Amino acid sequence: MRYATGGGLTPADQVERERVRLAAASRFAAGASQAEVAREFR
Repeated sequence: MRYATGGGLTPADQVERERVRLAAASRFAAGASQAEVAREFR
C-alpha cells in the first residue's frame, strides 16, 4: 500500500504506522491468518 507524501500524518505517526505494518507482515510470514492479525492489532 502506498501513501501520499506523509499520508497526512505527523512524523511520529508515520513511524508508528510503519512499526505496525512491519509487525503485521511478520505475523503473516509466521503463518497467522488475516483474522488473527486483525484481532491482534485492533
